[in-house]
Amino acid sequence: MFLLFRIYESILDDSTLIELKKSKHRSPEITDVVYDINQFQELVLDSINVVEKGFDVIWDKTVFNFHFTYLQDGFKQLETLIEEKHLRVRLIVEATQENINQINSIKYYDVRHIDNLKGNFGILDGRTYMIYFFNQDTEKPEQGFFSNSKVLVDQQQQIFEKLWEVAIPLSIRSKELKHQETQEFQKMLTGFIEIRNEVYSLIAQSKRDLVIYSSIKILNSFIYEDSFWNHYLVLLKRGVNIRILTDDYDSELLRHINEINRTNKNNQIQIGYSNKLGNIEELMIICDGKDLLRITYDNLRNFVASFTNKEHQILVQEILFEKYWNEIKSLANVNNN
Repeated sequence: MFLLFRIYESILDDSTLIELKKSKHRSPEITDVVYDINQFQELVLDSINVVEKGFDVIWDKTVFNFHFTYLQDGFKQLETLIEEKHLRVRLIVEATQENINQINSIKYYDVRHIDNLKGNFGILDGRTYMIYFFNQDTEKPEQGFFSNSKVLVDQQQQIFEKLWEVAIPLSIRSKELKHQETQEFQKMLTGFIEIRNEVYSLIAQSKRDLVIYSSIKILNSFIYEDSFWNHYLVLLKRGVNIRILTDDYDSELLRHINEINRTNKNNQIQIGYSNKLGNIEELMIICDGKDLLRITYDNLRNFVASFTNKEHQILVQEILFEKYWNEIKSLANVNNN
């Protein structure tokens, strides 16, 4: 299965924007990238005016910094509405030593924490779904994504509920930061050969599910050897469910996957790719929901990796993978219609 997301013309013109605002974002039904950031910001701000029940929101560091720096008026307006309309606003962030004071200054939000949180979205009244897209090293978003499709919104609402269940209440996180306590079990890996061997070992151990979420640039550093792909032939015969998600299209990667899928019609590698996932700069492998390997760059642009079997951390990354997977499937369906 191949999922491709490349949209070049937005269907959200001025007249459609007016219709959305008049209908309180209920119609017409739209699932689309909003290339005009001013239009998207207009929708975001208007959501505060039309909200009836509340918001469920996920902000990584980039989005939190953007909101706290540039949208203070929005914070104050929503805080007033929370009291007046008895709204419920649930916010998931990554609370750190650097931003904990800012987070604690937000009134009336129900806030929880997740380590290594990446990505963002907001759900209005359980019926509209919005995302910011940031380019590398930018403080402000360049584009947005809007959907009032019930199918996608319901899927992403379930993702939020799963994340909310595993997220740590802010009061507990504040105590952790205060005492600088950590319970993570992990080992660090350096050197390409050592990291490559760990990648191959983890893939070979898979018995049920293998999830790979990666920058195509980093993934390409590991796929040039036949031994990398030989593992997948064995896994498919073993019945392992394999899903790969990358930040862009790559013909060489697809060639390898096509060759492997032709050998096994009953169980095939699933791949999704999108140039709207942002700047990933990592390769993440989850094996059977119990082992997580994350490969990133150090300051000298050399690979470094960390391995963990911490259940909570792995569960969070699995849920976030499902978030991106659902988004790309939804947009692939839009392109095919």
